[in-house]
Amino acid sequence: MRKSYLSLVLIFMILILVGTVNAGQSADPGLSDPPISVGGDSMIFSFHFNAVPPPSIPVSGIPFTYSGEAATHVHVWDYQCVGDEFIVFDGITPLGDTSDVDSEYPLCLFMDVGTAFADSGFSNGCFDLGPGTHEINIDLKQSYTPGISSGEGAIRVDEGYCISSSAPEFPSLALPVTMLIGFLGAVLLIQRTREH
Repeated sequence: MRKSYLSLVLIFMILILVGTVNAGQSADPGLSDPPISVGGDSMIFSFHFNAVPPPSIPVSGIPFTYSGEAATHVHVWDYQCVGDEFIVFDGITPLGDTSDVDSEYPLCLFMDVGTAFADSGFSNGCFDLGPGTHEINIDLKQSYTPGISSGEGAIRVDEGYCISSSAPEFPSLALPVTMLIGFLGAVLLIQRTREH
């Protein structure tokens, strides 16, 4: 009798748990795992308004999954108001952070996704990934609004590798000039020693 009572209680608890999980999934479809297509449109994600420090609660669009047979790169950037920064993961493996920016709070020009992508004033990051299946997770590192963990961003996946817009530079013009003078001096010294 006691065994059957415990079995009934256990089955009842499992049914309640399954019903709660299913109800939670259908109530907020934004928490589902949206696939993102390689070379497709940008997708938007956002975070809950909380009065607690990050990590905040993602409310839409996270994680993003995709599969690729070739190398791909994931581009993540802030949009709307300058100041949100993100930490990007492939599953649980950290890929890196988007660029550091100073929040312009309370100023907000509400840039759309495309404009913010082209504006270097917004936090952004590009991350190279090899072929295979990837689950991109994003966490909020810094919020536009101080003291509130909320933010919006966008993500795009394309084939190939990230394009670096910065070329390596010499720290100053003095270094290449000094190297050239040293090289010419060495050539003259070698010629002079051969003549004698």
